[in-house]
Amino acid sequence: MHISEYNKSWDRKVCFLFSILLCLSFSSCAQQRNFKLDSSYDQKITNSLKHATSHTINAMLSAEGEAQGNYRWIIGEWEAYETAWHTGQAIFGLLEAYEITGEQRALEASINSGNWWVSLQFPKGHKLEGFLNAVHGDKMGELINTTTITDGTPGLFLLSKVTEDNTYADVATSAGEWILEYLYIPEERLSYNIVDGKTGEIWKTKSPHKQHEGLAFDIKHVARPNAEGYR
Repeated sequence: MHISEYNKSWDRKVCFLFSILLCLSFSSCAQQRNFKLDSSYDQKITNSLKHATSHTINAMLSAEGEAQGNYRWIIGEWEAYETAWHTGQAIFGLLEAYEITGEQRALEASINSGNWWVSLQFPKGHKLEGFLNAVHGDKMGELINTTTITDGTPGLFLLSKVTEDNTYADVATSAGEWILEYLYIPEERLSYNIVDGKTGEIWKTKSPHKQHEGLAFDIKHVARPNAEGYR
């Protein structure tokens, strides 16, 4: 047998053996779904979640409920950065902690943040009606980054589920519908990523990112899948 054929045969045998072991591993895990932690360790996890809840509420979120962004520790100031995204993440994390710890403050903070999030929706009659004024912040200033919206939505859907208030999910869904109607490019399977909230302009031929300066235009400079966190 030629050495290359021998190697291929050996590779197939190894892959087959690995597949069997993997199946056995999954089967074993499936039979041990009721695995229980030691009570002392379980308490450590609960305490850690309570500390994380305190830090999120007291440091990471403002009194109005939005995530404060990046902390510039040298000058001791917060800088807004994709606020809708990170607020949605905070909501999701607080609700997950609430499920385990039962701390009412985690739920209350989630609702406060959810109310801030839905307040970003452009009202009826606005040129961007139904979309979300989720400005990027940082170097992109007041421009709306579509990914900032999509990545923040899981927390809003979970909040509607927990509170049985559809408002939060409805606003997230409305933003998604706007994206599909005005930003989606079927032939590319991408969505335009930047919208000017003041003028309503959709950036289709220019990029706000410095890394694209001087390069030949590419649709991927202005459009993305926008599906990282959207549900």
